[in-house]
Amino acid sequence: MNKLEDGNYVEEQGLLVPKRFAGLEEALVGPFVIRSEHPVEEGISDLLMSSICKSSNAIAFKKKIMQTAGQEGVEVDLTNQSQDRISRYCSLMGMDEAQFKAQISYSYWQYIPGINCTVVADNVVCGRHHVFSSGKGVGVVDYLVIENGVAKSNCDGLTGARLKAVAPCLVEFYESIRKLFDPHHCPIVEIQSGEDGKNYFLQRHIGRDLESGSFEIPSDRKAKDGEIEATLVRGATPKDGIIVDATFSYPMGDNGLIRSLPGEEDASFHCSAVEFIFNEIMLRRRRFQLICKDLECGHLGVSELFKPEISLVVPFNRFGLSEKRLDDGYLKAQQSGKPFSIPMFVLSDGRRGFVKVLPE
Repeated sequence: MNKLEDGNYVEEQGLLVPKRFAGLEEALVGPFVIRSEHPVEEGISDLLMSSICKSSNAIAFKKKIMQTAGQEGVEVDLTNQSQDRISRYCSLMGMDEAQFKAQISYSYWQYIPGINCTVVADNVVCGRHHVFSSGKGVGVVDYLVIENGVAKSNCDGLTGARLKAVAPCLVEFYESIRKLFDPHHCPIVEIQSGEDGKNYFLQRHIGRDLESGSFEIPSDRKAKDGEIEATLVRGATPKDGIIVDATFSYPMGDNGLIRSLPGEEDASFHCSAVEFIFNEIMLRRRRFQLICKDLECGHLGVSELFKPEISLVVPFNRFGLSEKRLDDGYLKAQQSGKPFSIPMFVLSDGRRGFVKVLPE
């Protein structure tokens, strides 16, 4: 189902959803959101542009376009703003661009003032939920881990202050939505915590299915033999850990973009501006994602944490990798046309995790 179908279904089940309008003319009475609709968006985040029109100037601008070009003109303009991402996605996936565009539509939703939040149930640690809030633009403003109703931890200096008052209600609302679709799956759900004190369903993305954690790392275990303890963990390995080849460099084309999708990819670093669309496609295919800096903005950070099988956050400067090793790897990738990878040992129980760079 797309966003509009999800919204209609959730409302039918008795949960709050912002009002949906029949079209642009009806929406122009007040603050509203134009939301993209496409079958691939359930799994790929932020591929297509949406538009929030909450100021009088923004609404007046849309009215002007409506008067000259109609609703179709507004939607064509919005699609054109996504053109680069559409072209890149279709190129990487081998899809016909005209056929892809033919499936694009838009829905019109009431804008609800409040805090934009994302909630995800942990697929390994029972009773644990991850709660994010976003501010203006797409930035992650705050993050809390809620375990059985109690705030357990935060990450990267994010205090959780903005979320502590509303997080328990958000988790309860999330679970009500989750049960409507598949209680054995942990979807990524966007919720608006309204200024009116009510929660509203906005959309969901595919997350991970529930897994049972098979072991627990002893609380007194320390990093050893070159291991680094992660600052944030999601997902679990077997008790003896796993060894993966984590891609660090991809062969690049003359246009500055990664040449093509790898046939397979065990794992990947993320320590620089990895191409957005490429990364969104690959995240679900990876067994392990190493996030080598603070949580990224908006959907990208949430995607990296919850779409791969296992994700660990570790600052890149703690690995001590030499510039020569990395430079040589980049050149090797360019010359061979194959990604350059670094072997790594990974151990995680879903709460704590360790990673270690192995010799080539």
